[in-house]
Amino acid sequence: MCFSLNIDGVVHSGSSLSAASGVIRNGKGNWILGYNRYLGKCSTFVVELWGILDSLNLLQKQGYNEVIIQSDNLKAIVAINNSKPEGSNSVGELFKVQLLLGVFLMAANNNTVSVS
Repeated sequence: MCFSLNIDGVVHSGSSLSAASGVIRNGKGNWILGYNRYLGKCSTFVVELWGILDSLNLLQKQGYNEVIIQSDNLKAIVAINNSKPEGSNSVGELFKVQLLLGVFLMAANNNTVSVS
């Protein structure tokens, strides 16, 4: 069954304090779980990467291997797809997201993989 991740983040314009949140739904649109995470001071790009990373970690821990990511941050999605975080010092978060996406691709193709 395919699951969808709906991720959003917020950065306060004055203080730059931020949080990421997300909702995971099953293929029928039913709510599975939601989460939020306080991130301190960071950019909207980093907030979105953390939201995606947290969601993928939660799905992997639950044993789910098919996912659709829904994000309103085009820069984050382009960076994940292109492996090039333009103007960003967020290579670590980007790499973790790409690594977990690779795990999901391998699982979808019935390959065995373990990530800790």
